[in-house]
Amino acid sequence: MSGARWTEEQLADYERRNKRDARPLGTHGLPAPSRKPHDKATPRRAAPSRLESTLAGNFAAMQLAAESQYRFHPERRWRLDFAFPDVKVGVEIDGGIFAAENGETAGKHARGAGRCADFEKRNAAAELGWVVLCYGPPQVRSGEAAIQVERVVLARRKAPFLTREIDGLEPVGNGRDHAPKR
Repeated sequence: MSGARWTEEQLADYERRNKRDARPLGTHGLPAPSRKPHDKATPRRAAPSRLESTLAGNFAAMQLAAESQYRFHPERRWRLDFAFPDVKVGVEIDGGIFAAENGETAGKHARGAGRCADFEKRNAAAELGWVVLCYGPPQVRSGEAAIQVERVVLARRKAPFLTREIDGLEPVGNGRDHAPKR
């Protein structure tokens, strides 16, 4: 079917079944992709992973409200799996990290290029004042991840000077004395 083109009748049938407006044909006779600008509110995928669902359930049980797929960077399209923007705490889940050990194809987070991309994203978050906590499947499944996230979020809410932007405070000297930003 490589290189095959759709007939006008097939395209009309496709549009009718998918309730889409007619679009010009692109490569291989398929409708060309939409050229709509990126919508910041649109999540990167329709459904969360099993690990994300597990962690979201743990947060709900702990009555800890987290935003999922939070876009933290003003220019890049990077998103944190979960975020607590009021205290700048983010959570990243790296699934598939044991795939290569089980004879499967290694996941994105277990390969060199994926790890370097993760480093870039997480370092940019740190530069913007975020604390990003990272977990693999064992920590999420055991509940350890949710417990640690709760501790960090609650500690930062009790001690707002830990996030420099909150209340206009910035650490001075050894970090115990705090003075207003100038």
